[in-house]
Amino acid sequence: MEGIKNYLQWTMDDIVFDNRNKDYGAYQLRQLTKKNIRIGLIVAVIGFVLFILLSQMDWGFLIPEKKEVLVETSVSLAEPPSLDKTPPPPPPPPPPPPTRPTIKFVEMVVKKQEDVHEEDEPVKIEEIKEQVIAEKTQEGDINAKNVIEEPAIDAAPAAPQIFTFVEQNPEFPGGDAELIRFLQKNIQYPQMERDNDIQGKVLLRFVVMEDGSVSDVNVLRGVSPGLDKEATRVVKLLPKFKPGKQQGKAVRVYFNLPVVFKLQ
Repeated sequence: MEGIKNYLQWTMDDIVFDNRNKDYGAYQLRQLTKKNIRIGLIVAVIGFVLFILLSQMDWGFLIPEKKEVLVETSVSLAEPPSLDKTPPPPPPPPPPPPTRPTIKFVEMVVKKQEDVHEEDEPVKIEEIKEQVIAEKTQEGDINAKNVIEEPAIDAAPAAPQIFTFVEQNPEFPGGDAELIRFLQKNIQYPQMERDNDIQGKVLLRFVVMEDGSVSDVNVLRGVSPGLDKEATRVVKLLPKFKPGKQQGKAVRVYFNLPVVFKLQ
């Protein structure tokens, strides 16, 4: 059994070079192949790692620093042009639209034949077919649109506002007590209402103007013509109020005043 070789434990090189050609060098080279491969892989890995490390390093220190040279340059600018504060002239007005030819209207007046001049002769029907009767005769474009100029109407100024509620109400000189005293002193009970025992409260409304005077006295709720008239008369005699104010400015304010008529 010693002469039987166990080829199962042999390598391919041992089988190929069994008892032959081992001295020519090929067998030794094949024996060293695995070792050389391992050495080569190790060298390659080490070289790759060194390459990665070296690529991440900052090699700027090898570049010589360049000194910045500051160059100062002065430039003299011209003064800006002065601003022209003169407003630009307004644009020219648009040209007037073309007008139709007109012919002067001649009023019919009875004159002597020797006093009639050429310009006083009436207009003929043929002349006004393509012309417009106007205050004067002038040339124009017969194709132009006939425009009727409307007379300018001056807009009336807006009436001052009359306030119902204001920041500072108008006040009678001396207050409400003085106002009642004034009414009692000046009211004269109408005889007809006195004879017929007519009593009641007349509610008046008037406007206290900017200067404090009383204006536009109206009866909101009356009792009788005589009492209404007497209350209106006395209210118109009221002296000037201290005017009401809105935002610090004297304004017109409505004022309601009840006047009581009572027989004793």
